[in-house]
Amino acid sequence: ATTLEVIERVPAGEGVIVNSFSPDEALSYLGHSSDVFVSVIDTETLDELQRVQAGNNPQKLAVHPNGQFLYAILTQEGAVAVINTDDWQVETRIPLGTNPTTAYVQTLDS
Repeated sequence: ATTLEVIERVPAGEGVIVNSFSPDEALSYLGHSSDVFVSVIDTETLDELQRVQAGNNPQKLAVHPNGQFLYAILTQEGAVAVINTDDWQVETRIPLGTNPTTAYVQTLDS
């Protein structure tokens, strides 16, 4: 669309604050400022496919370049939830300290 007009609204819960895309842009990930889940949206159908229970305030998101992992910064917990996109399970939580504010993922070439 070249007009930047709203073409459809996606019901995905309250407090959506951040969006990130899978590397192939087939999925949109939505973080929520007032909840504990990340919504997974199919970008073609605009259907919510999954609600991943990530933890308190998944306000910042980053996607691994290969798409296998989604990282959700849990602001209130001071941690990052590492979500496996194959089964939508939180594999681990990594402590970050007080009030983390951003996420960036970069691979290292050998």
